[in-house]
Amino acid sequence: MITALLSLLLITTPPPVPPDSAPPTPEAQPESPPETPQEATPPKGPRVIVHAARHHDTAGYLIDASDTELVLVTRTGQTVRMDPKTIQYVELLLDPPAPIDVAIAMRNRKVLRGELIRDGFDSVDVRISGINLTLDRTELLSMTPLESTADRYQRLRDRYPVDHQSAHLKLCRWLVSEGAWEEAISELDRHLLQHRSSEAGQLRRVAKARSNFKSVDDDAITPTAQAQSHLPPPVNDETVNLVRLYEIHLKDAPKIAISTEARQALIDAYATSSLIPSDPQQRNTLLNGPAIDVLELMFQLRAREHYAHVQVLSEPPSLRRFRQHVHDAWLVPRCGMTDCHGGPDAGRFKLYRSPRLTDGMRTSNLLILDELTVDDGPMINWKTPSESILLQYALPRSEATHPHPPVEGWKAVFPRVRSGAMSASVRWIESMMRSPRPEYPVTSPISTQPSPDEAQRTPR
Repeated sequence: MITALLSLLLITTPPPVPPDSAPPTPEAQPESPPETPQEATPPKGPRVIVHAARHHDTAGYLIDASDTELVLVTRTGQTVRMDPKTIQYVELLLDPPAPIDVAIAMRNRKVLRGELIRDGFDSVDVRISGINLTLDRTELLSMTPLESTADRYQRLRDRYPVDHQSAHLKLCRWLVSEGAWEEAISELDRHLLQHRSSEAGQLRRVAKARSNFKSVDDDAITPTAQAQSHLPPPVNDETVNLVRLYEIHLKDAPKIAISTEARQALIDAYATSSLIPSDPQQRNTLLNGPAIDVLELMFQLRAREHYAHVQVLSEPPSLRRFRQHVHDAWLVPRCGMTDCHGGPDAGRFKLYRSPRLTDGMRTSNLLILDELTVDDGPMINWKTPSESILLQYALPRSEATHPHPPVEGWKAVFPRVRSGAMSASVRWIESMMRSPRPEYPVTSPISTQPSPDEAQRTPR
């Protein structure tokens, strides 16, 4: 009954965010205060926030609703009766049994997309691009659950037919980004039968590698913690965020957020610097203007102690290249298997691996590559990317200047030097920050230093 009556009260409900809209750009809001601790024992009934005229909101539990009266019990146990004519709309809070994908429309007209962890009266906990954020409820306009990948795929297949090359390729890209490997391979096979596309070929190689990795490892590594119990946990979200920050090019920066409190702390700490404006209006602009301007000021001030206050809400382009063209495409699927660099006999070059890779694993493996040096040289040669041991070991021995050691079961990743995968890997290294190469203020969770007796078993 309540559900039916609620529909009568949605007088001017904010428009839902369409699930087919372009991937929105996340922007964090300042952390909100904790939930009110004086809440009474909650009565039975859905949790709602009633938005009335003149921005007067009442939060509580809906007990009854009719055409003439809405009855609400507040969190402190007070019964409130409201006239539906004074109500603009009723917002029903979500209680998912597990995190769900949502689109959040903010009052500043920004749209966020991420996973809803907790929907509270005063704040909402979400995970966006691997970063956990707490959003102030007053900044939200509406929140719309998104359909599952499988349901959306079935609906989009008719919208993006294979006959329309660019539209169908968009569908293939989306399947790969969602990790729907089998569906992506099927659609890319259909695409390549009708169209010539180097991008489609590259996407299929990525999807096939990830699919093979998942099928081989599903039985052997469940869960990941048991499969790699010889390794410490990968780095946390704070470290992921910090590494992303150090890889930001200001001219091609990802979306970032810096709270007002963090901006004020920067101004107070460097108040005597000539880079901090003395004019109150200019300072106000710094407090409320684009976050990228504040980050540029941080870089100029070398205010590294304030870097942790910057939230990097999406991948910098260089790290996106690493994920798409190197790490998930061939590094972990080919080099990170159990009997190779993903197992207990991997030697100093160990890799984190899982059928479902996380940003913490990717960042951990990047830190390992950045720190590791073997007899032939650094795993990543920042001065001459094509000479990186990582890439040389992936080439056929006949074409490599530093061939992979002869071990049983090894196969080249790249078919030749002038291959698309080799070129994409070189472009990744070239896109990283290198002038000068930054020194991350963190280290890899696995020691890359040689042991006293470097005569270790060579992995397959």
